[in-house]
Amino acid sequence: MKITEYIKAKIVGRPFRRVDHPVICFDSDDWGNWKFPNAGVRAEAESMGHDVSGEAFVDHDGLESPEDLIALKNILSKHHDAHGNHPVFSLNYCMNNARTSLAAEDGFRSFPTVPLSQSYRDESEYRAVVDLVTKSDCFEVQLHGFCHANVLRFLKEGREGHKNVLDAARLDVLNFADCYGE
Repeated sequence: MKITEYIKAKIVGRPFRRVDHPVICFDSDDWGNWKFPNAGVRAEAESMGHDVSGEAFVDHDGLESPEDLIALKNILSKHHDAHGNHPVFSLNYCMNNARTSLAAEDGFRSFPTVPLSQSYRDESEYRAVVDLVTKSDCFEVQLHGFCHANVLRFLKEGREGHKNVLDAARLDVLNFADCYGE
C-alpha cells in the first residue's frame, strides 16, 4: 500500500464517535527518528565528552524495532475501558532522518536526509514495522514532516567548526548538535 493510499484510508470517511466519559490519550512524537540508533553510538558520544545522560529528549531514544512495537501492542491490548475498548497509542512518525555525516562531507552546504524506509537496518525490518503499525488497531499513525532541527543553524555552526556539530556529524546523528532551538 502506498503511503498516500494509507493516509486517505485513515482520514477520508472516517467515523467519529462522541463519548460521554473521560478518554485518556497517548500521543507520542518522533517515531522513526534515529537520535541514537544504538547503544554503541551513545557510548561513543559519551567517550567524545558529551554528557547526554541528563537529557530527557535523547536519554533513551533510539529507532524502534518490531519487538518494541509488539511489546507496546501487547501491553495496550491487555487493558480495556468499561465498553471493551482498549487504549490506542498515536505514533507520530518522522518521515525522514538527517544524514549529518553527508552534510559534513559537503562542507555543511547542504542538509541531506534519507526517507523513513531507508532509516532501518534493512527493508525487512522497515516492512515489519509498517505492517505492525498499520494493521494493529492499537496504533494510530500520524505523519510528521521532518526531524526537529534548526537546519540553518546546524549548517552555519558546522561551517564555523563548532565541536558539538562536528562530533554529531562524525557519528551521523543530530541530537547533541545543539541545533534544536532558535
